[in-house]
Amino acid sequence: MKAFITVLDFGDNYQKLDLCETLGTVTGLSVSIDGTGNPALTCDVEALGALMQKLAKDEKANWIEYTVQFG
Repeated sequence: MKAFITVLDFGDNYQKLDLCETLGTVTGLSVSIDGTGNPALTCDVEALGALMQKLAKDEKANWIEYTVQFG
């Protein structure tokens, strides 16, 4: 099972691309703009807790509101 993490309603296209780069640096994962225009990344459900912990500990990422869906 996968976890799909997105950041909804975030700034203009430049800000979204900058956020993708920041999240990629923090997580070590590939982050891109999804089909609905939101920064998004995917991870295994088993890795979600560790991923969220990384995001929470980093000052560049701990202020962002994330949406998580499972599939």
